[in-house]
Amino acid sequence: HSVAEANEFVIQETQLDIVRNGTIKTVPYDRIKAIQLRTDRATLVLDKGTVVIKPFAYLSAGRAKVPVGWQRNGLDVPFELLFEEISARSGIPLTETE
Repeated sequence: HSVAEANEFVIQETQLDIVRNGTIKTVPYDRIKAIQLRTDRATLVLDKGTVVIKPFAYLSAGRAKVPVGWQRNGLDVPFELLFEEISARSGIPLTETE
């Protein structure tokens, strides 16, 4: 839980900031060429390279494993909403992959 709180995805107007261990990686939306979904993760295909977005932590009960939600404006929302938000801001549709 503390790892999940120490890391975050920050949606800006023109870019996505990924904060991990105090380091910020900035991904401008105009560099995104495709968004590929696979289960609970998304791969952002950029003009040069890729960025994988996946949950920082999971809640487990028996065989069930659910990603810890994402906070938006202080409210917990499903993690998948992050992918939809990135898609809307970048203008790139989500693509399901196997």
